[in-house]
Amino acid sequence: MHRFENKTVVITGASRGIGAAIARRFAREGANLLLSANEESVHAVAEDITSSGGRATAFVGDVTDKASVVALFNAAESTFGSVDVSIQNAGIITISRIEDLAEADWDRVMAVNTKGVFLCAQEAISRMRKHRRGGRIINTASGQARDGFIYTPHYAASKMGVVGITQSLAKEVATESITVNAFCPGIIETDMWAYNDQAWGKLLGNYGPGELMKEWVQGIPMKRPGSGEDVAGLVRPRIVRPRPARIAALVLATPSISRTILRSRPNIRACRSRRMRIPCRRVGRISGRPNASSTVNAASGAKCPEGPTT
Repeated sequence: MHRFENKTVVITGASRGIGAAIARRFAREGANLLLSANEESVHAVAEDITSSGGRATAFVGDVTDKASVVALFNAAESTFGSVDVSIQNAGIITISRIEDLAEADWDRVMAVNTKGVFLCAQEAISRMRKHRRGGRIINTASGQARDGFIYTPHYAASKMGVVGITQSLAKEVATESITVNAFCPGIIETDMWAYNDQAWGKLLGNYGPGELMKEWVQGIPMKRPGSGEDVAGLVRPRIVRPRPARIAALVLATPSISRTILRSRPNIRACRSRRMRIPCRRVGRISGRPNASSTVNAASGAKCPEGPTT
């Protein structure tokens, strides 16, 4: 079923892992795809999609550079005519003891993970406002946006910043048929998690390759890590809907693939305080509770007992 026929989806960090999996999911549903990454391998993902009958264009750029971000969205408009969905997925991590954490590593992680989300969301919203068709902004946060883990203070700070951006922007654009949401992946089998297993493993007890992840996965009821396809299957139907959506400022916690976290209904209140203005001018219910807030962990779940939710 081509539910996203004639819809344009921009995805950053799309050369592998979660980003590539989300791209393939949208391709199967007929979307026009503008795939971005800072490495040439993003072309291979686009070529794989087009060879299977999809529509995808690759763009090599830098989400921390304003001019590069503008060029990315210019490419989306010139190729497909509009921007309907923008998924800010580019992200990096380094792991070290605090005394070994270089200022350059702090700056780079914050630039890619937080500034990159801001610049891309800023440009996407500008295009959506211009075309007056509404749109969907989706930001990749992390379990560490809810609970920072050891040896990664910069990464935790960067992902908490993503949640703040999500909440603030959702309130600003709620009356313009633009929704802004974030999701928080847990232990997912990607290149990043291969690095995490190795780096944390050395610092937490001299684990061999794969041993630490195997231990942490035992805290997940299904006893396995998630996959990019699992995340893509969550993002598409639950956050990005082809029909008008009324779920905004939702931080969707996905600490593992073991449980369905979302328990919300349409018409969600977008502000915490009853005295604050409701941006979407609707009052709804979450889990049967009237006037519940969707701004901070409207959907929540427990993280793995012994491991992080990166």
